[in-house]
Amino acid sequence: AICTPVEWACECPRKREHLEKREDSVLFYGVNSGGDKLVVSVRRLHNHVAELWLALYVPDGTRYMLPAALTLDRSANSSFSAAGLRLQCLAPNRRWRVAFNGLLRKHSESGAAESEESEVHVKFGFIWSAASHTLEQPAQLSPQLLSESLAEMPFQDMLHDINRFLAELDTYDQAGMMSGELTVAGQTRELSLWGYKVRTQGAIIVGPCEQDHHFGFLENGDMYHLVHSEEYGRPNGVLYGSIYSPASKMRPIDYGLLRTREMPDAGGGRLHIGSGSLCLPVYMKYATPSLVFNCEGSSCEVDLTTVNLTCEENTGSGFRISVRRLGSTTCHIPDHLKHKIAQEHELPTASPLVSDIQDARSKLPDLTGGKGSSLAVLHSIATQLKTFSVPRGFIVTTRAYELFASCGSFRNLIKEIEASRAKNDSQAALKEVCNRVVAAIENMDMPAAVSKEIAECLSKFHANTRFAVRSSALGEDSEDMSAAGQMTTLLGLQKHENVISGVIKCWASQFSFTNVNYKRQYGQPLDVPMAVVVQELVDASAAGVMFTCDPLTGSPAHITVTANYGLGESVVSASAEPDTFVLKRAGVERPFIESVQLGHKSVYTTSSESGGVITVPVSTDRAKTACISSEDVETLAFIGTQIEKTYTTPQDIEWAISDRKFFMLQCRPVTTFLRESDCEMIHEFDSGLRSEKEVLSKANMSEVLPGATSPLSLTYMRVALDGYCRPFGLRLMVAFDPDRTQYVSPWMPLQRYNYFMWFSDGHRKHGPDATALDKSLMYSVMGRDASEELAEGVKRSRPLDRKKLPLQMYRTVKMLLTVKHGLEKAAAETAELELSVNEEMTAAEIYDYIGRNLHHLREPTTLLMKSFACSSLYNLIILQILGSANGELNSEIFSELSKILLGGDVESADVPRMIQELGATLRESPEKERFLNMTVEEASEWLSKAENVCGEKFREFIKKHGHRAVKEFDVYTKPWCLDPSSLVKSLKAAASAPQVEKKSAFAAWDLSKLPFKLSLLQRLILKFVIPKARISVAARETAKSAMVRVIHQLRLVSHELARRMVREGRLPSPELIFFLTYEEIGLLLRTRAPELVLKAQRRQKIHAEADKDKYPALFIGVPKPIERVKKHVEGDFEIKGNPMSQGVAEGLARVVPTFDEAHLIQKGEILITTATDTGWTPYFPLLAGVVTEIGGPLSHGAVVAREYGLPCVVGIDGITTMLASGDYIQLDGNTGVLRKIAAPVAEES
Repeated sequence: AICTPVEWACECPRKREHLEKREDSVLFYGVNSGGDKLVVSVRRLHNHVAELWLALYVPDGTRYMLPAALTLDRSANSSFSAAGLRLQCLAPNRRWRVAFNGLLRKHSESGAAESEESEVHVKFGFIWSAASHTLEQPAQLSPQLLSESLAEMPFQDMLHDINRFLAELDTYDQAGMMSGELTVAGQTRELSLWGYKVRTQGAIIVGPCEQDHHFGFLENGDMYHLVHSEEYGRPNGVLYGSIYSPASKMRPIDYGLLRTREMPDAGGGRLHIGSGSLCLPVYMKYATPSLVFNCEGSSCEVDLTTVNLTCEENTGSGFRISVRRLGSTTCHIPDHLKHKIAQEHELPTASPLVSDIQDARSKLPDLTGGKGSSLAVLHSIATQLKTFSVPRGFIVTTRAYELFASCGSFRNLIKEIEASRAKNDSQAALKEVCNRVVAAIENMDMPAAVSKEIAECLSKFHANTRFAVRSSALGEDSEDMSAAGQMTTLLGLQKHENVISGVIKCWASQFSFTNVNYKRQYGQPLDVPMAVVVQELVDASAAGVMFTCDPLTGSPAHITVTANYGLGESVVSASAEPDTFVLKRAGVERPFIESVQLGHKSVYTTSSESGGVITVPVSTDRAKTACISSEDVETLAFIGTQIEKTYTTPQDIEWAISDRKFFMLQCRPVTTFLRESDCEMIHEFDSGLRSEKEVLSKANMSEVLPGATSPLSLTYMRVALDGYCRPFGLRLMVAFDPDRTQYVSPWMPLQRYNYFMWFSDGHRKHGPDATALDKSLMYSVMGRDASEELAEGVKRSRPLDRKKLPLQMYRTVKMLLTVKHGLEKAAAETAELELSVNEEMTAAEIYDYIGRNLHHLREPTTLLMKSFACSSLYNLIILQILGSANGELNSEIFSELSKILLGGDVESADVPRMIQELGATLRESPEKERFLNMTVEEASEWLSKAENVCGEKFREFIKKHGHRAVKEFDVYTKPWCLDPSSLVKSLKAAASAPQVEKKSAFAAWDLSKLPFKLSLLQRLILKFVIPKARISVAARETAKSAMVRVIHQLRLVSHELARRMVREGRLPSPELIFFLTYEEIGLLLRTRAPELVLKAQRRQKIHAEADKDKYPALFIGVPKPIERVKKHVEGDFEIKGNPMSQGVAEGLARVVPTFDEAHLIQKGEILITTATDTGWTPYFPLLAGVVTEIGGPLSHGAVVAREYGLPCVVGIDGITTMLASGDYIQLDGNTGVLRKIAAPVAEES
């Protein structure tokens, strides 16, 4: 989706000035039938503090809770973030990330904490996907329910409460689904949850009041959120809320009745809610005891109770959340958080050239960089706690760097590197340029003003003081980029001139070959504002690194300390194997050592008397003993927990010990702490399923949109299908009150990068009760009757508005009669469409150009949807008539259907015709042997340039059909014009194969030769429908080609944008652009956000794996890949499918599970595969017949096989595992029978 700025503003955290009088909170809850339940909430306060709470329930009854706490508000951009919880908006009202990593308090089923050591590491990451539209409150609430709630009040009081209610309430509900993985105490599992997102931005309520929120989810997908608030309509309060039914849409509750006191011990209750014709009589059973969340300084106490639900034949679960507001929040900032918060009113406005570490301004990352700002925070903590020290020092700020870099000679040096990168010089050439630039910068003079201020700072130290000089760039030591070891660190410097030189060397080091490549890998600008930290060097007896969590898993249950003798450089640079201590911290007041692993410690680093540092060998005896005492390790770990308390997330801390004093030298966040898991990323673009028992199919999708789709293509497809096609589809469903939301795809849900088809909606029956229409639909899509497989799935039908039925029928008939309207014009326009950019355009200009040209998708996509609907309806009419006359749907009916649909000018059939002609030309060419002996690359080059008939015909084919390919709707795919290798392979096979006689055309279908009788009305209808059915099939293929032409133009411009972004240093590789959405590309162009480059790199790997996944043709529930086990059937056998193209063929089977093996096809073989699409078409001239596991009368394989006179049978589930390439088979396209038989014995000559 391409979202508007207004949508982002509504979903993302508000500006801090908004928080003085208005709420800014978000809550997610989710449940499933297995017993998993989760609810998380973050509420931001105006003083840089956030209030959060979390509860998790697992199937065995164990409960985990994060006690409510006021903690540092780390919310920024699109994320609500506090402590180990992050709620990040990925696409407004469409997708969120719900992630947590931390310790939760474990409670038994009885509700009590099990023991003092009941803290357990819990980590989860879910992608929340919308399943409904939003319901905004109060704008969309039911006046009826509110008036009933307020009816007993005096008139003046009622008016007053109504005005307050409308002014103060500002919230919206949205139903959705969470998919991801949960890890509890090291045990990981994948799960899905269903529930609500509640976003609140209303006025802050000052006085005491109570609110009860009732959330519920039923197994058929119905969800609700009923609020009972005593703040308005006293003494009884008001009821309001929302209800979502997948058979309808998100609606306000307009009838509500809540009864709890009538139940024994209030252990349950009855809830009657409804909206329009939808009514839910729910019986609630409360699980006791509840979990209570409160904390000092907060105005709220939250009581959370889980609820088991029964509603007629459906069961479900949910929560009752009782919120008691005790008064106004004190907004007191806890002392341990004050160190991290630089209050704006306390800071001087001027930015200094040099800033002391003790100065409050040094906490500002924009002024002192990542390392410098963290040192200022550490010093503030140390001043209060007195348990450790931070070495004295100062920071040469980014303002000083800007002054240094402002001279013309500096800018010219940077341009040399930029020019080398733009020319795509070799790594050796780039390295030479970088070395020359670094040397030139190191020889530049420091501005006098900066040198003077550094001298003033140095005058406060003893003349013989040694200093450590370290880089501190913007973005360095952040959660997204650590930049560890990329820039120069100088140790043991003395005297003013050496410190000045060290500062300049640090600045110059960001242009080193290593750092330039590092920035390129993250898409970062070459020249980044950089501060430099100058600190007194600690003469350490031991030093090292401490992680306040497990560095591999991110578990805060343990702390890891590594240590070596001397300075910490040997540990940081990994020049010696350090001692490693693992300490337990979960559930204990003070961490204690759990395990010790002594390192070899072959060398250590120490100060040199002549300046700088030296590496010294460690004696054998010292190497065999720990370099630091257990007591000191445990003290260090305790200090680590104190530091983490301020930062609120795990930290990577460099430390040193000198004379039994503890020094903290550096502190940065652990970069992997909240990084997305692979499981999260594979669900990143999922559509929200509406229930746990949705019926989904991969049938038609396996040929139209096979495999995984790239993220950039997802954007284009959503614009085309969900944007431009939506009005057309809604017009055809007007009598069923369709859900008009733009937040949920109405056509094809996406799961794990794969498209599927909905099968849950509509009046559907199975087994003996299945109607002819039910069976016809199944055969049309699946190629077989699979209605029995749907028995356990959700069945729902939207309410019918009979008054609008005539309008819907009129629109449907009009569509059927005008299927070709506008098609010829659209095909001509797309054939002439050429999107182009020039060399002068920047990446940002090309990006905008693409956005302005997405509208070209509108007409061909709408025509494709129209022709697909028409051809499907005409086929259903034909099947209904033939099935009615025959008494049942059987293979005989489909044999007749294949004859009926034969004919018409189908564009897909033109591909094998032209390839056959080109193959014959190559076969008869004097260059045949030379062509066959060429490599595929050589043959492609020859055909594209040869001045002979072969070359002319090849170029003619590319001009007409070069935009086609396997997965042709995906811009990541390279079609034949960009990569003709698969086409050339098929031409080689065709040229080497012997000439075969052209099959005679099948006789036109004759109505009088039907094996069963038709009534006069049935004959008349068929005479009218059949020509239009053939036209519809041809129209569908033409519209499909037109849409693919537009996608190809977008593909070409996207490639150009990728090259331009690489040239501008925004992407390390052009292919990565296809693993960003269109919106993310815009964000990367504006901000150079390094996390987007990292995400694209990870998506590329995950996409490659998701592209291999296989799914059942039809299934119930959340899609999960299946393992297709080969079950080769020995001996002869016979199996029946559905005939889609007539004829009989015998020959060797060629089993091709994926297109990657299509080049193995030989002349005269019978193709056995899952499904085909346009990319397979070049191989059809080689085939004797086609068999697919899934498909129907309109599937690609069936259409092209009919036009090309090949027998085709579809709907033989699992046939790719039963046969092996080389098996001899007989394929009967008249009856749908496939036989594995003995190969004929060759006759003796």
